[in-house]
Amino acid sequence: MRDTLRFAGLTLLVLALAGGLLALLFGSRAERQALVVSAAVALVVQLFAFAIARAVGPAKALAGFTIGTMLRLVTLVVYGVVVVRLAELPPVAALVGLATFFFLSTILETRLLKT
Repeated sequence: MRDTLRFAGLTLLVLALAGGLLALLFGSRAERQALVVSAAVALVVQLFAFAIARAVGPAKALAGFTIGTMLRLVTLVVYGVVVVRLAELPPVAALVGLATFFFLSTILETRLLKT
């Protein structure tokens, strides 16, 4: 539980920093809203993926990481095809944001799973 809370806190920090930098590129109100939604989706998915990776344990680490990777991929596709359209989010900001957030938090995840 402690590791999950640590991961959640660090992930929030990474998402906030990356979101701030992305907001410099995507300046409109709608684009910034898309970044916030993307960060929220990324946080939920990453916490779930981290829990899966922790649950399978070190003996099946590759299986856990693969499940998490597939979860992120499916989320990105569904987000782009369904959520962005239904919520009328700017697609470039939404998808670049989600992909960036996934990438950075996955790097963080691998570092924390090693400890």
